[in-house]
Amino acid sequence: MSKAFSGLDSWSRGIRIIVNNLQRDIKVDAETQEDMKNYMEQSITSEEDPKFKNQKKVINKISVYKTPLIGESSEILYHAYVILECNNGKYISMEKRTRGIDMQVSFDRNDVVANFDGKKRVNITEVIPEEICFDTSEIEVNDFLEFFIDKKIYDIPYDLAKGKHCKEFAKRIFDYFANKQRYNYNLYIWISRHPKLWYIFYTCPVLTIICTIWRILGLKRPLTAAAIAATAAP
Repeated sequence: MSKAFSGLDSWSRGIRIIVNNLQRDIKVDAETQEDMKNYMEQSITSEEDPKFKNQKKVINKISVYKTPLIGESSEILYHAYVILECNNGKYISMEKRTRGIDMQVSFDRNDVVANFDGKKRVNITEVIPEEICFDTSEIEVNDFLEFFIDKKIYDIPYDLAKGKHCKEFAKRIFDYFANKQRYNYNLYIWISRHPKLWYIFYTCPVLTIICTIWRILGLKRPLTAAAIAATAAP
């Protein structure tokens, strides 16, 4: 099971940055936004090869990965996070959890894809994070940091019922960076916009079974609410 929902801590206005498994919490208010931007930038550029020192830092690729929240796989109940590959050899993960935004930076891709805070993301040996979409990018790190702060991405509390969760965060970041692709999580978006359906969504294992069958059969169409209704009809 993924450790994305390992606690229900109160929302933190800021970001937790983990560089080479050493973490630092940055609380943000109007006076410290510039400090947050500077530290995020330092985290991405520190210890880099000198040949990159005077080059603009650009994200070359962005991916969305997922880990199951329940069991060994899930088409719906999963934690989503983004992986950014920078032209200076750094890998960055960004994700939304119940307590706030987490960002990891490392020269080792496995540190941010398979691990979180130095530990395996999933405690089931057979399960590995799955890349569900990716694209190239040409966005400069500096531009992204300004976007992240100006839009106050760090200040949108986690609220499952209102659709403010890890997938919505991953879509916001992915769609900003990606050249052509978009991260769409069809059914989940639809349910997010209908808060009263959350109880049914989480207490009805049939939905997960339908999504699993959909994938096994290799159906390529988007799994929308209408498609599920048609599949479930007698």
